Amino acid sequence: MATTFTSVGGRSGEPLLLGSLCSRAGSISTAEMEHLHRLVAVWQLLADLSFADLLLLAPMRRQPDRDLLVLAQTRPDTAQTLYPEDHVGTALLRENASEAQLALETGQPHRGAADERGVQRVAVPVRVEDRVPAVLFSEGIPYGGRRVSGVEEAYSRAADSLYSMILEGVFPFPGMQD
Repeated sequence: MATTFTSVGGRSGEPLLLGSLCSRAGSISTAEMEHLHRLVAVWQLLADLSFADLLLLAPMRRQPDRDLLVLAQTRPDTAQTLYPEDHVGTALLRENASEAQLALETGQPHRGAADERGVQRVAVPVRVEDRVPAVLFSEGIPYGGRRVSGVEEAYSRAADSLYSMILEGVFPFPGMQD
């Protein structure tokens, strides 16, 4: 099943900055926004190591159905993207992101079963101190049904280590993006 996005408004042609999107999502503190900025500054490495598209999602607090706002997006250089178009500033419909919704609610990562296309979905809570203001949502076809090389296995293990550090709130650390 393909992931479905919908527009959430805004001025056409206006650049979508992470800070303004965090304000639109609501209840993201300044410290949390700074942490999300650090994450986005260094997350291309994570997309490449995990062979997956990454979306940074936050709940839209002012919406009763709590769709998830796409705060940022990156594509892997090591695999084919699943999202050739940009989705920053759009809403990921909550019924299409059960893993992300569960990760937000429980504070624990959730991995979905691969769909009929082989797409693997993983949602990792982005912890900042004792709160989870956002979720890192990964979607990719890691190896495309082919045999996995030792290098690819090493990349995947490195990505898993970084995901664990994000969950613990220790990655990325201040000054890393400089």
